[in-house]
Amino acid sequence: MFESYLKVAIRNLKKNKLYSVVNILGMTIGFICFILIFLYVDHELSYDKYHSKSKNVYRLALETEASKGTQRNAQTPASWSKFLKANFPEVTNVVRFKPPRSVWLVGYPDKDTKFSEKRWTFADSTALEIFDIPLTKGNEKFALNRPNQVVLSQSMSEKYFPEEDPIGKVLILDNQYSFQVSGVMEDLPAHSHFHYDFLASFTTLLQDTTKYYRFDIENSHFPFVYTYLELNGNPKNLENQFPAFVERFVPERFRPEGVKLDPFLQPIKDIHLASNLENEIEANGNLDTVYILFFIGLFILLISIINFINLSTAQYAKRVKEIGLRQVMGAQRQHLIHQFLAESVVICLIALICAFVLSLLALPAFNQLSEKAFTSFQLISGSYLILFTAIAIATGLLAGFYPAFVISGLNTTSALKGTTQIGGGLQKSFIRKFLIAFQFTISIFMIIGTLIVYQQLDYVQNKNLGIAKDQILVVSLTDRIPIERFPTFKKAIEQNLNIQGVSSSFSTPGGVVFESQAQTREAAPGESWQVQVFPRGYDFVSTLGMELLLGRDISKEFPSDSTDAILINEAAMETFGWTLESVLNKELKIIGNGPGNNEYKKVIGVVKDFHSKSMREKIPPTVLAYNATAGFSAFVNIKSDIESTIPWIRERWDEVVPGYPFSYSMMSQDFDELYSAETSLKNLLSYFTFLTIIIACLGLIGLTSYTIHQKVKEIALRKALGSSITGILVLLSKDFIVLCSIAFLIGAPIAFAISNWWLNTFTYRIDFSILPFMLTLVLILIISLITISFQTVKAAKTNPIKGLRSE
Repeated sequence: MFESYLKVAIRNLKKNKLYSVVNILGMTIGFICFILIFLYVDHELSYDKYHSKSKNVYRLALETEASKGTQRNAQTPASWSKFLKANFPEVTNVVRFKPPRSVWLVGYPDKDTKFSEKRWTFADSTALEIFDIPLTKGNEKFALNRPNQVVLSQSMSEKYFPEEDPIGKVLILDNQYSFQVSGVMEDLPAHSHFHYDFLASFTTLLQDTTKYYRFDIENSHFPFVYTYLELNGNPKNLENQFPAFVERFVPERFRPEGVKLDPFLQPIKDIHLASNLENEIEANGNLDTVYILFFIGLFILLISIINFINLSTAQYAKRVKEIGLRQVMGAQRQHLIHQFLAESVVICLIALICAFVLSLLALPAFNQLSEKAFTSFQLISGSYLILFTAIAIATGLLAGFYPAFVISGLNTTSALKGTTQIGGGLQKSFIRKFLIAFQFTISIFMIIGTLIVYQQLDYVQNKNLGIAKDQILVVSLTDRIPIERFPTFKKAIEQNLNIQGVSSSFSTPGGVVFESQAQTREAAPGESWQVQVFPRGYDFVSTLGMELLLGRDISKEFPSDSTDAILINEAAMETFGWTLESVLNKELKIIGNGPGNNEYKKVIGVVKDFHSKSMREKIPPTVLAYNATAGFSAFVNIKSDIESTIPWIRERWDEVVPGYPFSYSMMSQDFDELYSAETSLKNLLSYFTFLTIIIACLGLIGLTSYTIHQKVKEIALRKALGSSITGILVLLSKDFIVLCSIAFLIGAPIAFAISNWWLNTFTYRIDFSILPFMLTLVLILIISLITISFQTVKAAKTNPIKGLRSE
């Protein structure tokens, strides 16, 4: 029986080629969108779940609360781990990671080979116990248990030792430190919240006699360590004990008066989408984006099903005599239902096959839009094939249910006479129009949403940040030697007249910015403010193009500036209750154990507020203080001709710091990376909106085809009585224009509400204008009229004798 249904279904598809192509095309587009979006969403929700212990692994983070502000940091002091492991039975195991701030120079002396690497990470040996890091070579128990050991990823092993066994070989880090290869690990999967190609033993850092990395808490000022705990109990029980842990194990000098340290735990599975802390290892995803895209994929599939229903109803209206003849020949209603459902499922399965093929072809472009690296093997994996085949069959049954039950219930006599009106009646006509209006409501919502996302991203990318980001070259100073030689490098490149300024800082606008607590001389006991701190060198304000509102910058011409002077921004001045008339010579100190901290310094200038982070965040109170060894980043202000000036700067770098990588970026690029999730959303929305409009137009084709079939005699009569093509076009179009207008009245407020919710995640955002809404309305009306005109003009040009022949 099923074979018979299948043969008839295929025969009908061949007989009605245009209908088949349009219907299959609509479902194919719907499946492509849903498959690609599902691939993206599934990937985003799968982060770190591949670890067998992922349910029991948590990251230790730190909230530092001053009386006037709070900072939430992904990093914690390095020595906390030993106290936690020794004193809390809930903690089964602990591992610390120290990822690179930028680039390491890695060399293989036997071949005199050197590469700049961004993924050199230090970790405790317990990393191989807590996380699933399979070794293809080496012993997990001994791979990281001694200083100066390193485990390579499979990719790095092939890169450095393509035809050799890497075990026992030696790599040189930054021309200074020797590391023996003790193992080779599989490459980390993409769905990990941070990545590394080199895993070096953390104990190496503790042997550093220069204390440059300061991993002993007694000397620690910058706690650049990520701590992960494996627990055997309820994490809430451990968190409840953290206040006592801080009191007992954290020295008082790290808990200044008025500053509260509040550690907390983050499930490792939630970090990628639910964490937004200071100093994240890598840029995280956005849960809102995942939700938005998932529902868009669902709605696109839904409107494809709606199209299928409308197109099927329009097509079956032309098959009423065939249905009547089948009934006369003995076909029961259930047989007709089975036949129509079989046709529907066949169309969906054909569409699914086409969708998979086209999705594979579109995968490179989709990867570029989403900034992912999906492979064809992921797309055609067994679980995906089974899942989407089930969805296709379910979609076919759902999409074919309405026409199957309506058509199969036709009166035999009326069907043979051809007098039956399929789907006629006020109620059924209303349902069909409601479905079309629903399609265009979704299209309108997506068009408006896309335009607003474009406007906001254009706003954040072009807003005056208070710094000359488009002219600033940021050069990484990640090691002691480049930092020590920076003054020589600065002097060398300042000779170029195209360079307007050179400076350095431990904080980088658009990158990592340090935070601390500050106290004014007038503050009450225990009163402090959370502030952003830029430990910087000379010429910082002029190099970054900041506007000085009052006073002057820290200068070599005033020797006392290096120890006694600071600058603040407008936000800090307002936070501390000062005014431009009273701010100069006010005294402020940074609380902490770094050099020059805990000493009051005088305010000698005020700079205009500048953005150093995403525009989701309000510009914080900021302090600019001189630091003699200000490092990590050098800033070069290039007046013009940037592309030809950078190679010249590289040559000076190689002269001053030979053997070290010249790693740089433009500050504008660093800021753009802050909005990578929004950029992906914009790109994906643009293309899926375009496809949604195509699907909605296919729906209009179906409804127009049905309407013309229902009114063929009316059109012929009007034509015979002298009606023009324009008049007939207006007659057939007015209902659709009304539907589009109703869809706009529904879709526009929804788009406004959701867009406003999204925009409210930005502190600095665009104001709503009527332009996106009016453009959308005009665009939808034009698209609708063009779609309708193709069939209505054809119907209007038809000889009226053909339409009246049966009368």
